[in-house]
Parts: sequence; structure tokens; C-alpha cells
Amino acid sequence: MNAERDLKMQRFREKKDLEKEIGRLKELVAGATRYEDLERQLYINMLKRFIHIAHDELQSLQMEVDILRHMAAVKAGRVAEEPPKKSRPFQPVIITKDKMQKEVYGLGYPSLPVLSVDEFYDQRVREGWFPPPGSGQSLQDNALNPEQAAQAEEEHTREQEAKEEQDDEEELQRKRAMDEWKDEHRRGEGNRKNMG
Repeated sequence: MNAERDLKMQRFREKKDLEKEIGRLKELVAGATRYEDLERQLYINMLKRFIHIAHDELQSLQMEVDILRHMAAVKAGRVAEEPPKKSRPFQPVIITKDKMQKEVYGLGYPSLPVLSVDEFYDQRVREGWFPPPGSGQSLQDNALNPEQAAQAEEEHTREQEAKEEQDDEEELQRKRAMDEWKDEHRRGEGNRKNMG
């Protein structure tokens, strides 16, 4: 395997050198005076380069043929598929500055995690941190049910129109305040992150 890799690297270097040489010879041949020796050397180098390319392509095709034969054998049942390997569970790695800190702090937290992601989500829903699934308040729910999202949007626009038609005092005050604010503040005038 190592010899094969070294051979491949050597061919790659030769190919790169040939490409540089071909570029140099093309510039010389493109000049006003043409020398047969330069042209001959250019064509020989181009042939060598194409030999390298063809050799690489043949190796690639041979690997593909081997893969296809193996796949056909697996489908025909002549070769048993390898069972998935069981990986050992990952243990957290805690990096400390020195040995004494490691002895004092141990893992750095009281215990290893005891909840899966689903259990954590369910716990957060019970505590009220997250909306319950299917409540229509998440982007995922909107993506899964676009009709419901469209209905909610329609209902919102209907409420806005009803408020405008009824001359709702709060809505009028809000719009007037927004108009005044827009008159006094240019667009993009907010926090510019200390850029002036």
C-alpha cells in the first residue's frame, strides 16, 4: 500500500513537471522562429502527460469495476453484508489547566447527562419553556401545515381590516405614533454599532 502511494505521488509530480515544461515549450514554439526540436519535445511531453492521465483514468475505472462486481455479488446473495459495528459510547473529555485542578474539580460537573434530547424537550414543554408540539406556534408546524399558516395570516389581516373599519381608537393612536416616529427618524438611524 505504501509503495503504491509513493508511486502515485511520483507520477503526480512527474505530471506537474510535464505541465510546466509544456507551458514553457508552448511559449517558445509560439514565437516567430520555429524549431523542430522544440516542437518535437513539446509533442513528446504532451504524449507523456496524456499517458499519465490515461493511466490514472484506467486505475479509477478498475476500482469502479471492482466495486460494481462486489455490489452485484451482494445483491445476488453470494456475499454476506457486514453487520454494522457497534461503537463504544463516547465519554466526555474535560480539559483542565493542570493535574491539581483535575483532582479538585473532577469531571467539572456533578454527573453525566441523564436525559435524552426528547426527554429534555418533553420536560421543557411541561415546565412551559417551549410550546407544545402541534400548537401552531413553531416554524416547523407552519412548514408541515401551510394551509393552517395561511388561515392564521388571513385571520390576522381580517382583524386588522375590522379595526380600521371600526376606527378603533387604540389602532389609530398606534398608527399616528408610528407616523410621527417615522417623520422624526430617518430610515436606518437606529443602533449603528458605533459606526457613526
